Order: sequence, then C-alpha cells, then structure tokens
Amino acid sequence: MAEDHTSKDAPRRPRALTIDDACRELSVSRNSIYRAVERGQLTMIKVCGRSLITAASIDRLLGEGGEE
Repeated sequence: MAEDHTSKDAPRRPRALTIDDACRELSVSRNSIYRAVERGQLTMIKVCGRSLITAASIDRLLGEGGEE
C-alpha cells in the first residue's frame, strides 16, 4: 500500500479564495483584483452565486512576478 506523505495536521489552502481573502493574500485592493481578472491575470469562478478567485491563478500571477 502506498504511503501518504501529506501531513494531516497541516492546514490545506483552499482551491479558491473569496475576493477579500485574495485581496489580503496579494495585499491589493478589490479594484486591483477585478482589474487583474479583466486582464486575464486572475481567474474568477462563480460557486453558488459567490465570486471566487482560483488559488492556481494567484500562484501563476505571483510566479510571473506580476504586481499591481
């Protein structure tokens, strides 16, 4: 049987963040988040009527060194 090497005690980062959480993580304003979505730098999804920013798009943006 394969071993699971992930720590069960470590908190998992959500796959998508609220707009406010994305603002805090990137240290930018809500308007900056919406502009980044319009430019295709961040991906916004709707889940049950809530707008969320995918964690993968945040990681991608930070990996590109893109700052507002």
